[in-house]
Amino acid sequence: MRWVVEPVPSSERIPRLPRPTRLHLSVLLPSRVVMFTGNGEGLCANAVSFTFRGRSVYRLRNELASRLGIPGNVSNNLVMYVRAGRYGHNTPLVVNLSRSRETLVITASPANGGLRYPDFDAE
Repeated sequence: MRWVVEPVPSSERIPRLPRPTRLHLSVLLPSRVVMFTGNGEGLCANAVSFTFRGRSVYRLRNELASRLGIPGNVSNNLVMYVRAGRYGHNTPLVVNLSRSRETLVITASPANGGLRYPDFDAE
């Protein structure tokens, strides 16, 4: 199999998260610890840590918004980021989670933060 690297144009619009399935099989999936660090610079006063079951990034965003007290209509504009390692760059979390049981460290910000996102629908 050969890999092909193609440029992906950028967009100011955040990609839509994959919708969760109707089946609620998350109780059968292994759990992982999710640690929200607030500003991405390590634990801060509004750090939240919780156990999450499943792989749906959509459900993860709703769970995080609920734990942070963010209303449902505002949580749709919440962008989550995952960081690879201690010094890794924040990468928008727009795909479902892997089956890994490792602790997931995430940060978040409003979608209107002036960032650019990959435009997966471009041709």
